[in-house]
Amino acid sequence: MALVVVVVLGFALFGPGADSGRGPTDQLRGPLPPQAAPPAERPPGALFTVEGRFTVMSSPGEPVSGDGSGCDLPVTLSDIGEGTRITLTEGVYTTLGSTVLAYDGGDLSSCTFTFDFGEIPSGAPFYLIEIPGRGQLTYTEDELRAGVDITLGR
Repeated sequence: MALVVVVVLGFALFGPGADSGRGPTDQLRGPLPPQAAPPAERPPGALFTVEGRFTVMSSPGEPVSGDGSGCDLPVTLSDIGEGTRITLTEGVYTTLGSTVLAYDGGDLSSCTFTFDFGEIPSGAPFYLIEIPGRGQLTYTEDELRAGVDITLGR
């Protein structure tokens, strides 16, 4: 009896009308939405540039302020500032570049620094930006190409 049920169930799923020729369908919900397009194909060896901002925000007990001349950070954030070195790696092991933060301005509760990495090879499954002592952030190539915006605090 179980064999008959399996055959009948198989007929119900794959029998007449199961393929309308209009893409995948679901009996209860109708046509399924199209899948997301695959990432853009890029020629092997293609290079790209990464541009980003690193903003430090005031937090309770850690006031931050900036003006036209520089950034005032509490001692707990003394490892961050103009000239702080950050790295970009492909995957976990291959360092692709290193750059430093450049002060870009601030206000009464934040300071913003900019950075860029030039000539980064495309095609890695993922990339990591590391700020020493502050951890690593994972990005796809498309995210890096769109620009990086990192915020610390608040």
